Amino acid sequence: MTFESTTVDTGHEQIRNRQPLYLIVGERQVSPCDHDTFGRFKLWVAVNLTSGSVETYAVGAVSIDHWDEQASDDFPHLLNPCECGTYLPIEVEPGPMLASAVGLQADLSRLIRHRADMHPAFHRLFDSMLEMTNLSIDANISLEIR
Repeated sequence: MTFESTTVDTGHEQIRNRQPLYLIVGERQVSPCDHDTFGRFKLWVAVNLTSGSVETYAVGAVSIDHWDEQASDDFPHLLNPCECGTYLPIEVEPGPMLASAVGLQADLSRLIRHRADMHPAFHRLFDSMLEMTNLSIDANISLEIR
């Protein structure tokens, strides 16, 4: 199973990873959201647009969402097993920390028709990811998600 996100409930409010998420291609850098929003976006894709299943595990105040390999197979580069990594502007098999910008572009292109169904909080992230993935391929420079 693939690790997705962890949240901690303090009894009053969940603690979320509000650290900015950066998409970097060469000298260009954008921060369309925080890591929590990125995790929720990937979880939304796994739950709503794949044939796989998602399970949530909770122990005390901590919960962890996992999606199975079948969900990952439907969007292998987007549902990469980590929330940061390097996307090379060539075809490579997706794995932790390394995937293909060409594959990510294909995953995102399949998502375009679902943009209207996305929560508005995901629009800026989706648009930025598509723009930076295209830039990565056009400039032949890797895309980094940090």
